[in-house]
Amino acid sequence: MGIIAKVPRIFVVQTKGGYPLVRAYDAVEARVRRRYPEAGDAAIDEALHYAAAHRAEFMWPWEAEPKSVAHGILDDETYDWLAVVGAALRSHGGAIVANEERLVRANEVANAATGIPVDATGSAGLAGLMEYASHAPEVRFRLGEAVAVIFSGVERS
Repeated sequence: MGIIAKVPRIFVVQTKGGYPLVRAYDAVEARVRRRYPEAGDAAIDEALHYAAAHRAEFMWPWEAEPKSVAHGILDDETYDWLAVVGAALRSHGGAIVANEERLVRANEVANAATGIPVDATGSAGLAGLMEYASHAPEVRFRLGEAVAVIFSGVERS
């Protein structure tokens, strides 16, 4: 649309208890790496086309119903998984699993730092950022890179 000069890296976050979207991302990414060491848009397109035609190899519901403070992201299957996986791959982003402790801590930080009454589902993106930063941040972040987190849910009493 020309609104921004470059598409940001997109990362998706799910809980450790249930992460069919992360699992699908990992499987499609593995197909890209296996078949095309120099992964470009054509390689991603082929992998996504294959995944669409062989859905059951990439997206299936969790084996046991999970529990999480971020209950709003406990989809048994993610209906728009193919588009989300494609966006994360094309943007050189990724898929992150956050544990319950990280989800709780991120929610506490989000509420305290912003005053926004975001719930644990809505602050899961911050939990993902915290998880991402905890693993070799000198490699994961680029000097001067801006980061945005979307708070998408509100705590209801």
